[in-house]
Amino acid sequence: MRYPEFAAAALPVGSGMVEGACKQVVQARQKHAGMRWRSKGAQSVATLCAVQRSGQWAAFWARHPQMRRPTARDLISHARGNAA
Repeated sequence: MRYPEFAAAALPVGSGMVEGACKQVVQARQKHAGMRWRSKGAQSVATLCAVQRSGQWAAFWARHPQMRRPTARDLISHARGNAA
């Protein structure tokens, strides 16, 4: 990393901001009372939280339509033979 250049531009060079963001995005969501998580589920939720907070929600689902769960409307349409 180019520490002197970043420090001269008054940019943070420590990990405190990143650790603070992780605490807010990940730990706050996963440590509510009574919650139990497996590693895969915790990673999935953390990824979706990061995507949503980055403003990339619509773009993410446009790139990964196979991961989107069908809505009730999708299921009804499919059952009627009008697969969308």
